[in-house]
Amino acid sequence: GKAPTRRNRFLTSLSMAQKTGYDVGSIRITTLFFSRAVGQTGQVIAFQPNPETFAILRRNVEMNGLTNVRLVNIRLGERRQSMAVVFRGADDVWGTAIEGTQATTFPETKATRVEAYSLDEYGRAASLPPPDFLRIDAEGCEHSVLLGMQGILRRSRPDLLVEVHGEAQVRLENLRKIVELLLAYEYDVREMHSGRQIADVGQIRSPRHLFCKPKARVVQTADPMAIALPGKGRLGMSENPPERAGD
Repeated sequence: GKAPTRRNRFLTSLSMAQKTGYDVGSIRITTLFFSRAVGQTGQVIAFQPNPETFAILRRNVEMNGLTNVRLVNIRLGERRQSMAVVFRGADDVWGTAIEGTQATTFPETKATRVEAYSLDEYGRAASLPPPDFLRIDAEGCEHSVLLGMQGILRRSRPDLLVEVHGEAQVRLENLRKIVELLLAYEYDVREMHSGRQIADVGQIRSPRHLFCKPKARVVQTADPMAIALPGKGRLGMSENPPERAGD
């Protein structure tokens, strides 16, 4: 068989037994891995927006008898909205919600509209257990996913594995925004492969994987409902309930 990738070796080194993990951008291999890693007393919440890939993922979960996996066929983002998502198809796990991708990069792909939610909003509506760990693989939309889970960052303080995508300059800008946000929430941000710490945005190179752990289990701020972001003023932490149909 193939030698394990550095990412898989890193994941194997983590202690995840009896924990709750969210797999954002779930594919068959990651869902199977996390199901085994958390064990029967743990739980995996797997998010996959591509309806074709989701159907395959569901069959795989059923065939393997993964009773500790909960599948969710929605896209996560900063807020609730209907949006176009570009996919290559069920056999290719790639997909993105970045505008213009279909016409400029992959004209052979197809687009479909999906309902997007913030993770804070969906988690409340679906009564999800708080996560101990999140893997985020959102094909260039990682920062958007993080913006939609600021309540979780503040309250639950999960460990994070963020896979950062995009062409070189796009990925660097995405990294800058991700690191700035997580440092504001008092996370220790490191390059996954090297373990190199990123203490400020000026130290960013261009890693594709970040591993982030909370420095403290509670974020200390003067206003518990807001946190200051460098150059951005105060970032509100309000958590409105899901909108009702017709609002």
